[in-house]
Amino acid sequence: MARALIALYAQAMPRRSPALLADIGSTNARFALCDAKGRIGPVRVLATADHPSLGAAARAFLATVRGPEPRRAAIAVAAPVIGDRVRLTNRVWSFSIAALERSLGLARLEVSDAKKLRALEDENAKLKKLLADAMLDNAGLKELLAKKW
Repeated sequence: MARALIALYAQAMPRRSPALLADIGSTNARFALCDAKGRIGPVRVLATADHPSLGAAARAFLATVRGPEPRRAAIAVAAPVIGDRVRLTNRVWSFSIAALERSLGLARLEVSDAKKLRALEDENAKLKKLLADAMLDNAGLKELLAKKW
């Protein structure tokens, strides 16, 4: 599931420079980098208990990777996002989105509720199926109308 969320974010982020992608749960924080061509690097899992904050965990991950520092980030959290504030329900981490953006030196930071992202992904899959069914129906009707009776 984490890989799917990270891939979803990679598709949505503009591709001018590397982007930090993360899926933050109460037990684990999963991080990856997405390069300017949209390729997602290896996902690294960090235990949230080993880091005092999301910013500290992100910096620990970034210390292990080479290349240019990301200027953008997309983070899915297992918590509601209320304005600029996020408080994980099963972890003592809480943060201001703007403050985290500044502390990581980012030009852009997107933070989303993982449950909402999963719901959107499910809805997208249903819409794709409906479109495919409608296209098949349309092709069938065209074939039927093309026959001479």
